Order: sequence, then structure tokens, then C-alpha cells
Amino acid sequence: MKHTRLRSMLIAGVLATALVGTGCKGKEKAKEPVVQPAADTPQQSTPAPVEISSDDELRNSLKDALKDFPGVNAEVKDGEIILTGTIERARLQVLMLALNSLRPKKITNNLTVK
Repeated sequence: MKHTRLRSMLIAGVLATALVGTGCKGKEKAKEPVVQPAADTPQQSTPAPVEISSDDELRNSLKDALKDFPGVNAEVKDGEIILTGTIERARLQVLMLALNSLRPKKITNNLTVK
């Protein structure tokens, strides 16, 4: 009795495996259509490299940018602006936006925020 039951379960398992295996063979994978760009569509190009201002340009522009910030001092070295002094928290963002527009390589902020 136990052998008959075991044999029936084994045969059922083999049949189930065979059905699942053969049922998946004939199906092809769905292929997504390839979209070709039109001939007159402009191709995307790589973005232009970021231009970094020279030290002389930065020094000249810093004079104008810092005139509204009397407690802030700045030094330019190798394209980097180094800030020292004090500033109010509300004015810091305005200063940083003005300095970023000058296109330095880096801004080192050593300011004391009031």
C-alpha cells in the first residue's frame, strides 16, 4: 500500500514537471519594437565643459561682489575663493550665489555666521 502510494506520487511529480517544462518551450519572448530616431532629429551632444575664471578675473569681480558685504574678506588662489570674516545667516545665501556666478573652481567658506 505504501509502495503504491509512493509510486503514484512519484509518477504525478514526473508528469507535472514534464508538463511545466514543455509548456514554456514553445513561447517566444515578447520583443519591444526598436524606435529609430528620425533623420532630421538633432543628436544630443555632450555638455560643454565648465569654464573656470582666471585668478585676475576673479580678483576684479570679487571687488564688486563683496562691496555689499563689509565684514567679509576674500582671497583668490589657483581659481579658488577663500572667504574669511563674519556674515549674518540671512545674507550668506546671497553672497554664495553672487560668488558662484563668478565661476570659480571652488569656494572655501571660513566665515563665522552670526
